[in-house]
Amino acid sequence: MQPIRVKLNEVVWRIRFVKSTAISKRADGTIDWPPGRHPTITIRDSLKGRVRLEVILHECIHGSLPLLDEQAVTDSARWISQALWKVGYRCP
Repeated sequence: MQPIRVKLNEVVWRIRFVKSTAISKRADGTIDWPPGRHPTITIRDSLKGRVRLEVILHECIHGSLPLLDEQAVTDSARWISQALWKVGYRCP
């Protein structure tokens, strides 16, 4: 799958979905911080459903609001993913 490009906080990021072996065992998603020449968000491709949505949101919040602490990012991603799920949004 080709990387998806998104603009967050005036930076164009590549979102890549990768096999589990290409990402740390302790992470479902990562973000290059600080963003380098090719800012990339990496998401474990085996994630499905609301968990996948939450991880995408989590990493996008990091890219959009880098000054937020980890707990604020985690809570925000959880709350937004729950709201989107309730209104019928689904990830492939």
